[in-house]
Amino acid sequence: MTIIVCVIFAIKLSAENNHDFELFAIVIIVGLATKALFNVILAKNLREGAAKIIIGVGLMIALFSAHDAGSFVSILKAISPGLSIAGIGLLSKKYPRPVGILALVAACLMILIIVSIGLRNSGSLWSQILVAIVIGAPLMTAGVCLLWGDKKAVEAEPDNSI
Repeated sequence: MTIIVCVIFAIKLSAENNHDFELFAIVIIVGLATKALFNVILAKNLREGAAKIIIGVGLMIALFSAHDAGSFVSILKAISPGLSIAGIGLLSKKYPRPVGILALVAACLMILIIVSIGLRNSGSLWSQILVAIVIGAPLMTAGVCLLWGDKKAVEAEPDNSI
């Protein structure tokens, strides 16, 4: 319920051209990542939790990038990076290790790019670093979870050595 309220307030502030909606975006992404991480910790289902993290982050990026676009074509251009991240999250169920490597590389590049842009614009350095950490940390966690794998998958394999 809290996330739904945050989305409503973020849309309202974005429509009023108030840039405080980014704080609601941070709360939403952190909330979704926390929910997925608790799923990972409690159920020890690392790959499913990682897929949820990547899909959630991708959809949130698509949702909040669509607010600044005007026409339908510009909305499609704005949401395409977020939808591609969500698509990669869907692919992580079938190809966990390559997607894990891709998620780690993408998160590191994203943090590097955002921080370097923030260093050029000295007025918004801390907010840029905060956004990079809030989006990059769940993606890095998802990448590590995909690379590490599930203990259930290893234990479930039969021993045919006899």
